[in-house]
Amino acid sequence: MNPKAELLADSLEIVIPVTSIRETVWSTLATVRQAAILAGIPRISVMINAGKKGSDMRDQFARRMTEQGQDPALIDWKFADTDNVLPMFKNWNHCVRQSAKPLVHIMHDDDELSPYFYMEIERMVALKPDAALYATGFQTFGAASSCSTYWNETGHLKDARDLLLRFCLFSAPGVVIRKDQFEGFDEDALFLGDWRGWFRTALKHDVVVSREKLIYYRQHAENATKSFWNKGANIRDAMECEIRNCREYEIYTGEKTSPSFTYASMHGYWGALGALKQRDYVTVFHQAFGALRAKFSLKIAAKIASAVITHGCKMLIENRDIVERKLWGPGR
Repeated sequence: MNPKAELLADSLEIVIPVTSIRETVWSTLATVRQAAILAGIPRISVMINAGKKGSDMRDQFARRMTEQGQDPALIDWKFADTDNVLPMFKNWNHCVRQSAKPLVHIMHDDDELSPYFYMEIERMVALKPDAALYATGFQTFGAASSCSTYWNETGHLKDARDLLLRFCLFSAPGVVIRKDQFEGFDEDALFLGDWRGWFRTALKHDVVVSREKLIYYRQHAENATKSFWNKGANIRDAMECEIRNCREYEIYTGEKTSPSFTYASMHGYWGALGALKQRDYVTVFHQAFGALRAKFSLKIAAKIASAVITHGCKMLIENRDIVERKLWGPGR
């Protein structure tokens, strides 16, 4: 084992939060184990988020692991809460707080890792040992195989900060967090609490980004993002998150900025295309309309409203008698 891998093995905790036992978790666990072994990381933590049923779920999980040919003894079992099932971002913050190691990797239970993921993280940590976030690129895949790919622009603090102000560049499983510098996931956000966490951290600390696409983000019917497509909740959340980002950016830098809502609009277009594939035409309408509204709201809407009000007032003043006859009818 090389010295760098040994250092990463001592400093990194891998956590897979689990609220139910989905079939996708076995491929997730297998790819994480493979990547961890290559980097010399001996163990993985599974955070059971099932409230009072936590012990039963752990036992069931261990039995299923054995059936899948995987060894439950290699897992460190943790419990999110003894009484309640925690919301996703609250649970993720709990995972970070509970870690005894300085670096934390939170892995979705339905995504997969490249075997070289932790080796790339090792290289990035060696490059800048005191960075707050280490992020890799990602690609998406569904039941039919790869559908699209994304890669992240690499850059220094200001580049990452300014990009994250407007866009969520990272897929959450592609980010390793430095616990003592991480600003926390936004527990008030519906589904973009991770974006808020990345931006708030990049606002104050260094971020290292790799162009290597080492995360495979799964698109499927139970994907959490899709649950927010109905009535455009995903678009509203993206707009609200960017508004908060701009507010915090102004406070921290003293520079005036305003939201563009481009990312919110992009979410609407993605949602519309996804709903179209499922022939859910009501959701297509909500997503497409929300995308247009997000893109052309605020400044444009304000200008249109101002023009309408100004023109209306002018018409009322100049043509009061005509307007009154139209409103009240003849003889009134």
